[in-house]
Amino acid sequence: MQTDLVRLLRLARHLAFGALVTLVLTSAVPAQDPGASPESPGATADTEPVEPVADPPSLRIQVQNLSPDDRSEWVRASIPFPRGLVKKQPSWIVRGDIESGEDTDPLPTVWQPFGARWPDGSWRQALCFFQATVPSLSSKVFRLYEGAPRSEPVAAFGLPPHALRFTATVGGETFLAELREDEILEQNAARKVQVFRGRFGDCGLVAELVLTLWNDQRHADLSIGAFFSDPRTEAMEIAIDELAIETDGIALALRHARPLGVESSLTE
Repeated sequence: MQTDLVRLLRLARHLAFGALVTLVLTSAVPAQDPGASPESPGATADTEPVEPVADPPSLRIQVQNLSPDDRSEWVRASIPFPRGLVKKQPSWIVRGDIESGEDTDPLPTVWQPFGARWPDGSWRQALCFFQATVPSLSSKVFRLYEGAPRSEPVAAFGLPPHALRFTATVGGETFLAELREDEILEQNAARKVQVFRGRFGDCGLVAELVLTLWNDQRHADLSIGAFFSDPRTEAMEIAIDELAIETDGIALALRHARPLGVESSLTE
């Protein structure tokens, strides 16, 4: 059996690590679909009915892929709205920009409002999730058009059968993190964000994993942290010999591994 063994942070007193892979997003201006279908009823990411709005805002969403590989995955963009424009889930979807000659097939789109609202209750901003493919070292332009956003996941959220062990070595002794699902931070038709927490035995270290599962997507995002919190002592830090993660059935690819002193290898 092959496993990925990732040895993290051999430097003492390094108490936290994060790993997250996303596409780079920028937004700018103009668009309107000449032949889009109007309002679309149905449930939405926060269970509100779809809001029939005459015209989507004139936004230009540019997605850059700065990696050496083609990427096909969910993208998230933060979209601002003027007061009074959107009070419920809008009947807008993302498509390639017609004017620039990009692919114009409708893309799976999900809306999730966040933050404060305008005094009249309308949305100030929302996350717009959409599935896109962007070739390596390039960018594509997308715009909003009228259409029905996705209201329900098309597949179950989850990972294939796997095992994950998160260990810390302190003072020559190795402790296993007893992880458990602590809460679900968010769930809509595009993603499910779960938080797992637990202690590394009785050494005073606490582990935290934030797992973002994307619907109908083979890979997930994972943020990893280790923190010192021991009510038995007034100490604010602890010397760590090594943090390590071992996985079986799934591979763990970490960003910025080299500058963070991360080593990885396969074991039998």
